[in-house]
Amino acid sequence: MAFLLGSPKILALPVGEPVQHLEFDRSHQYLAVLTHSSLSLWSGGRDRVLLASYQHDPCPDSAYGSHGFKTVIWKPTSSELAVLTRSGALLFFSIVRLGPPLAHQSAAAQPTRITCADDARISLQFRHEERLPSRFLSCGTACAVSGAIACGTSEGEILRFTW
Repeated sequence: MAFLLGSPKILALPVGEPVQHLEFDRSHQYLAVLTHSSLSLWSGGRDRVLLASYQHDPCPDSAYGSHGFKTVIWKPTSSELAVLTRSGALLFFSIVRLGPPLAHQSAAAQPTRITCADDARISLQFRHEERLPSRFLSCGTACAVSGAIACGTSEGEILRFTW
């Protein structure tokens, strides 16, 4: 039997589409949320803060156009993630810190403390795309140490990608 703890949180996604997939990184520092056409990166803490987002080109002629995003896979170090699209492409993204964390002074005259806004200086950068003739059906982390990605294809092949 399962019980809910606390009250539900409503996250305002950058686009008005239903959520396709969501996944925390290993350390629960980040939450990646996929819709049909966007990837959003949220802080993993109790108060979710939108850190960065990426929206792909809705043009059907683009590599992953009308097929949309399907699954997200985190690198064990939480510095990168990959997105599997419904058309079979694997898109790689880097999480880049844009500068030192922002320190906020609390209302009382206490020492400076870092709050959720310290993660707000994050950028989500598209790195590259892996695309093969046969279609990916599913992907997952192949090895927790190296962080390799294994993908099964519609042709019955298992392919291994490294970050």
